[in-house]
Amino acid sequence: MFIKYSFFYFCIGVLLIYISKLYHPVFYCFGIFYLGFLYVQFGFRTCLLYAVLSVLFVCMVTYPKECNDTVLSGKIIDIDEKYIIIQHSGAKVKVYGEFQGFGIDDKAVIEVVYFDIATVRNDNAFNYQRYLFSQGIMQQASCQKIISHTPAKTIFTWMHGRIHQYDSISNYLSLFILGIRTREMDSIYASLTNLSIIHIFTLSGMHIHLLKRWLHAVLRFFISSTYLNYIILLLIGIYIHAIPENISFTRAYVVMVIYTLGKSYITKLDALAITCLIMMYRNPFILYSISFIFSYVMHLIILLLGKYKYSTFVMYIASIPIILSLQYQLQLTSLLLAVIFTPMLKMLYMLCLWYMVFGQLIVPMIQLLIYIIESMIMFSDWMAVYVPFSKPNLFFICMYYYLIGQIILKINRRRKWKLELCKINCLLLVFFLFSRYPIAGKVVMIDVGQGDSFLIKQPLGKGTILIDTGGSKFRDIASDTLIPYLRSEGIFSLDYVFISHDDFDHSGALESLQQQMPIKHIIRTYPGDMTIGDVKMTMYPLALETRDENANSLIFKVEVNGISYLFTGDIGIEEEKILYDTYGDIPVDVLKIPHHGSRHSTSYTLLHATMPKVALVSAGYNNIYNHPHPIVVDKLHNYGVRVYRTDQMGMVTIWYTGKGNYIFR
Repeated sequence: MFIKYSFFYFCIGVLLIYISKLYHPVFYCFGIFYLGFLYVQFGFRTCLLYAVLSVLFVCMVTYPKECNDTVLSGKIIDIDEKYIIIQHSGAKVKVYGEFQGFGIDDKAVIEVVYFDIATVRNDNAFNYQRYLFSQGIMQQASCQKIISHTPAKTIFTWMHGRIHQYDSISNYLSLFILGIRTREMDSIYASLTNLSIIHIFTLSGMHIHLLKRWLHAVLRFFISSTYLNYIILLLIGIYIHAIPENISFTRAYVVMVIYTLGKSYITKLDALAITCLIMMYRNPFILYSISFIFSYVMHLIILLLGKYKYSTFVMYIASIPIILSLQYQLQLTSLLLAVIFTPMLKMLYMLCLWYMVFGQLIVPMIQLLIYIIESMIMFSDWMAVYVPFSKPNLFFICMYYYLIGQIILKINRRRKWKLELCKINCLLLVFFLFSRYPIAGKVVMIDVGQGDSFLIKQPLGKGTILIDTGGSKFRDIASDTLIPYLRSEGIFSLDYVFISHDDFDHSGALESLQQQMPIKHIIRTYPGDMTIGDVKMTMYPLALETRDENANSLIFKVEVNGISYLFTGDIGIEEEKILYDTYGDIPVDVLKIPHHGSRHSTSYTLLHATMPKVALVSAGYNNIYNHPHPIVVDKLHNYGVRVYRTDQMGMVTIWYTGKGNYIFR
């Protein structure tokens, strides 16, 4: 009895250390407060014991392995149309290439060339490196040669073959039985994500309890009740080992096993804590996984609430910071949709299980239920009501979960918690107003690769201006970069978009951007001098007789909070001379370097006319054009200009508030 809750307290200490190491050292402050709590509750000896054990645990964990072998041999543990993940000598490597006829559990020998994992180059962007680390993948490579391939015959291959006998239902069978999302499910998956109900469609603790119940109903006629639960746990363990690893599914199973075997000595909270410790021991980077965070936080709240009748509502409001961190908006009907869809999903999952036994007999029922569910998803998507926010900051998250803790505490003490709910609503309202009407403004050079895109976001909602959109032949810049960043800033519509000229690297993402975000005004030609909110724009049209797109770039000066910026598109040395001959000196504080720093631009004439203090260079990382050219960089240094460039620094932001302007990179 003495060890009850011990693992739970121990796990919290370990979590605080890892969060401090992996996210931000500020969390060490929370660790100090936690030590104070342990001292008050249990005394000095127990507090010291927990502290020492936590440090020892952190020192003993195993981090994912790396390998330098150019020939990889091992089992394929995951596969997609463009890549496989192969396990080689204890290391996982993501290998890109064409792997027709390959499957999970197959053995392969492949010659590879490694390349760097892309790092985050824009604020609030998806961190692909952390995502791979959370899966235990420390390296990625491209396939040079397939030396050998040996197909496997395993439980997984049998299930995979049975699932794909009927194309009309295979996508849902793959999702619910194997935990694998197919390409055909992308549109449905996107709708479910926007509706904030994707969690009930992925394998989770709900599904594993349904699976246990289903196995109990089937096997109770053949196996003695004395051994039935242990046989079921063994079968579920074999199944989980056979399919690709799923964090929520694994968590639910391990908690179930630990609590079943040790419920005389530990609580369910301890079982969850032990499971968490096991997962962190295997790979501490799992704390980067949003699936891990969502799964464990929600299960913790379920355990703390017990059998409270309004637990679904409390869980929903507890999930709001996580939803905002992913989507930057709330879908107001998501709680109602979860209540409606959950019983239907349970029914569909049970039918999928029965299909694995009876096959074709179950297919018509599954098809009918899928049709109903997809129709309801389309209708819900059409009826959805969204409230835009921005990416939550640490202060908001801490305050929010402090109030959630107060609610849970009052529920367990059988006290009313209407006041705490009102406080949460007030906190959300303040955060909403802060998102829509920020106190500080900013001028941002967004890293769109080899292209240009600049954002001017004015304080107090006075206006948003985007200058160029960037563009790439290989990816959708709007979907991958612009939309996520703008929404994370609380921008769900743009007042003005200026297109300096029609080169694809300046305007290629405009069409996709228009489809996903309302734009009030698109400016492609000189509109004359104008004022947008507190931003004053002065135009400098040139009298040119050429159809060259670069030469005809829009040139204008923007004055923001006492700082002047000159935007020059892709003009060359000849246009720079004409600009000087026409308008004389145009002194500015910040110069957007023309044509990404090409050696055919940024003449001494332009630098003499503008005399900038700061230069902004938007160029792609390791671009093939060698932009910015060393000659241009040398010119800028000779003029004493501070150079900020996206190819080396990623996104560059100039914040302003009051009379102050501050550059961050």
